[in-house]
Amino acid sequence: MVVNATALSIVQQQAMFFEDPINAPNVPGTHGTLYLLRRDVNDMRSIMPQAALWPRAMAIMAGIDLLAKFFANDDAQGAVGNRFRNFLARFITRDNAPNSGNNEALFQFRNSLLHSFGWFSIGRRGAIFRFTLTQSPQNWLVRQDPANAQNWVVNLRQLETEFDQGVNDYISAINDPARPERFPSGNNIFERYGWMNIV
Repeated sequence: MVVNATALSIVQQQAMFFEDPINAPNVPGTHGTLYLLRRDVNDMRSIMPQAALWPRAMAIMAGIDLLAKFFANDDAQGAVGNRFRNFLARFITRDNAPNSGNNEALFQFRNSLLHSFGWFSIGRRGAIFRFTLTQSPQNWLVRQDPANAQNWVVNLRQLETEFDQGVNDYISAINDPARPERFPSGNNIFERYGWMNIV
């Protein structure tokens, strides 16, 4: 059923946004954007485990971008990098160091996929990042080539794992009364980015 999602309670909005991606969407209906994104990633991963690597990586980077807006409770254009790295440091790499080399590399990976549509990005102070994507069964996320500092490898399997865990950790943080994180309310974050209709 199509509804005005902005008229829902904060609890209903949160449930819509974080709905389990294994649930089939009701069409026509109103759905959380994160739910739809995660559902598409899961579909690509299960239907084409050795293919669709680029769109899977793009979708995850877009998902982290979306979550970073909610985590920061802000969508100012000039703050994208800080928001993204802060979310990475807290929920994806969990190194609590937003400006670490790995978090900067993952931000540049996001830029290369979503803006350059390739595997190249220029970071702060002109640093060059060239990316390779792999599906290693080992549990590492991102590595820099010791022989060439421009070259970075991102492990899609671990990225998918960390993204799924990051979503769950963020949900836990929002629902823990002892933590300061809250699902955004009283501004336009959910209204702008939290839901969409499928008809």
